[in-house]
Formats: sequence, C-alpha cells, structure tokens
Amino acid sequence: MAVSMKNTIKWGITASIFNKITGSIQQAFYYAKDLNTSLTDIRMVTGASADEM
Repeated sequence: MAVSMKNTIKWGITASIFNKITGSIQQAFYYAKDLNTSLTDIRMVTGASADEM
C-alpha cells in the first residue's frame, strides 16, 4: 500500500511539472504571435519595411 501511495505521489508531481512546462511553452508561443501581430500593425501604420523594423 505504501509503494502504491508513493508512486501515486510521484506521478502527481511529474504530471504537475509537465503541465507547467507545456503551459509555459504555450504562453511563449502566444506571446510571440501577439508580438508579431503588433509589429505588423506598427509596420502598416508607419509604412516601414520588415528590414527597417
């Protein structure tokens, strides 16, 4: 019974860490996507090229 409980706790901790990592990756992806949208909007308003940005 103790081994089963210990393994359950290990799996819970592992799942929590995995969820935090995947959440951070997803957050970084959406941040980059939003940044790209913002830079595109700035380029459109200012008339600047991608190289000038």
